[in-house]
Order: sequence, then C-alpha cells, then structure tokens
Amino acid sequence: MTPQAVKRTNIVASALFIGGGLVCFAMAGFLLAVPAKPRIASYIGATPDVPGCVVALKHQNFDVKADGSHLITAKAFLQPNAYDQLQQASLAIALCHMPLKTFCMGSDCGSEGLSFVLDAK
Repeated sequence: MTPQAVKRTNIVASALFIGGGLVCFAMAGFLLAVPAKPRIASYIGATPDVPGCVVALKHQNFDVKADGSHLITAKAFLQPNAYDQLQQASLAIALCHMPLKTFCMGSDCGSEGLSFVLDAK
C-alpha cells in the first residue's frame, strides 16, 4: 500500500472510532437524563399468607410464633457456621414475601442467637 492509502485508511478508521464514541457518549447522556420508571414489587399490597409462611419457616428449622395476624416471630439457636445460618434466614425471609420488621443475630440477641420479626399487615 502506498503511504497515501495508509493515511486515508487511518483517517477513515479514526473517524469511525470518534463517531462511535460520540454516539456512545450521547446514549449515556440520554440514559442519565431520562429517569427510569420504578418497578413496584408484585407482592406489595397483596394479602400475606401467614399460615404458609409459618409452615415454610418451620421447614427451615425456625421456632415460629404467629402473633395474631400481624407479626410472625422466628427464632433459632446460633450455630457454629453463622454464614450458612444467615443464608438460611435470608432465604426464609424471602420465602414469606413480608416486610422485615426486626432482625438480630449474634450474642446480643438473647439466648436464641438469631431472631427476626416479619410484619404481616
């Protein structure tokens, strides 16, 4: 290739890269300027399944006490592998689809070591 052809190819390639960069910059500016529509969780406003939640928590080896139809208290003794127990508690909370009112794990949580309360309003 002649030096003029190489120069022309380089100019075309650089123009394409600069143009692509400007397009990406414009798209980023657009995405930054336009607010995203918030997605509402599908279970908010639904009637909570308190008996189903109690059964699910008992299957996860939690000591469960339902206070009327508003609060569900779950307790468990602290186990040596706290990371696995935290994962188990997170899974149990997610299964119930209810807002978490309180959560406590560790030596400051009384004799149980792990307790949480779900609000079933």
